[in-house]
Amino acid sequence: MGGLLKKFWAWYEKFYTLNLTIAAGLFVLQLAHLYWLTTHVVLFRLFGIDYFFTHSPLVTFLIILADYTEIPALIATSILYARLFRADGNKKHLLYLVFINSQWIHYILDYRRSCAQCVRARRYLNPVKSVSCMDRDRD
Repeated sequence: MGGLLKKFWAWYEKFYTLNLTIAAGLFVLQLAHLYWLTTHVVLFRLFGIDYFFTHSPLVTFLIILADYTEIPALIATSILYARLFRADGNKKHLLYLVFINSQWIHYILDYRRSCAQCVRARRYLNPVKSVSCMDRDRD
């Protein structure tokens, strides 16, 4: 396992500029996603008004693409902070690594919530059939 990690870090260092560019690009895409989330979802729930500037299909498609890059951005940025921590031992990088990976809690809770909503909806529609969370992905 140690040899595999050494090979990975050697590869990462060799292509550091490319890896840094990819991580930064993915992270910047998340800014668009966060803007949409704030103006379209959060403010709508708080005030009942949609502050997002457009509802065009193209912009919606781009926001969906940005949403799908959330996990790759998290992984790429985590590897970057791990590399920085390995390089200089600065605890700030370790703290950033912990903070950014706390996002996984959101993913787990959000999945559980959406799964529970799916189960409740199916029980309402068909109370006879027992539904598990795994059935959600098959439909």
